Amino acid sequence: MTELRYRTISAEELALGDGKEGRPALVAYKGKVYDVTPSKLWRNGKHVNAHLAGRDLTVEMGAAPHMEDVMNSFPVIGLYPDPTAQAAEASDGPAATSTSSSPDASAQSGPGDQSARDSASAGADREPAAFISWLLSHHPHPVSVHWPIALGVVAAMLTLLELLWPLLPFSQFSPDATDGPLKVSWRYLLQQASLVNVLICALFSGPAIWTGWLSWVHNYRSKDSALFRAKIAWSWVLGAVLLVLLFVRFAMPFAGQLDGGLWYWVYSLLVISLAPIVILLGWYGGKITFPSA
Repeated sequence: MTELRYRTISAEELALGDGKEGRPALVAYKGKVYDVTPSKLWRNGKHVNAHLAGRDLTVEMGAAPHMEDVMNSFPVIGLYPDPTAQAAEASDGPAATSTSSSPDASAQSGPGDQSARDSASAGADREPAAFISWLLSHHPHPVSVHWPIALGVVAAMLTLLELLWPLLPFSQFSPDATDGPLKVSWRYLLQQASLVNVLICALFSGPAIWTGWLSWVHNYRSKDSALFRAKIAWSWVLGAVLLVLLFVRFAMPFAGQLDGGLWYWVYSLLVISLAPIVILLGWYGGKITFPSA
């Protein structure tokens, strides 16, 4: 049994474990072949419509939203001496460390560059605290990020509807005020509904950005790529826009009044800008979580 578990599996044999038509679902990762057949997440040899069984997933796992130790839950049935896997394994081993710290490498890069590399990799190599590990195991970023995305779009739509209300065909058949003792206008109700959505969006944006940063540092090992840089940059943009529009709304005169002049229009346009920002953030998040195969 031990000899069978750790025998060498060729690329052709691995390709037969595609999980289709009753065949087992096998994947290679860093020189080992895992049997993922029992997992419901690998039904029919496909995982989240992005990863396929019967292949070496060493490179693709670099963009996965979970830690590498998820592979420990699957049995190892053999070895896969693939050059890509061996290179990835070597990059984590002492040989890579000794190469990067050799006198020649240090001389070429200089002490400043070496220091920058050490500080950049410190967060990726450091194991998270027990609370952070527990928190990340419950996927806090996907839970919190949907609120600012959804409500940011709703707030922008309500504000746009409020601005366009006098131009809409059916507005002339609608009373200027709702029935009841308050007698407030429909545009005022739309504006207040938008404000409620803005406040909830702002409330959840902080936790969403923080948990996204935690996931990037610990789940993705501070991976540097164009997607991560773009998402981090647009997260800063979202936070800045929310801070400015809330300041304008509550500190500037007439910003909260209908047709209140310059600050009313500044506030309204900032709210409308939330929609493209959060949609873009959601798109980047989707590209990171579900990379194309």
